[in-house]
Amino acid sequence: MVNNASTSGLVVFAGTSPYVASKHAVMGVTRTAALDYAKQGIRINAVNRSDCYRDD
Repeated sequence: MVNNASTSGLVVFAGTSPYVASKHAVMGVTRTAALDYAKQGIRINAVNRSDCYRDD
């Protein structure tokens, strides 16, 4: 299972409380489910996508 989270699930950004709270919840569910299902060999992860900025 792969959940779609965000870097907002790992760090905090001002002015985005509802979004940050929801992404922290996704990360919490992902981590808990990973622990719950590890003994059965089921792997559960999250993708924490962010924008990439380049100066060139």
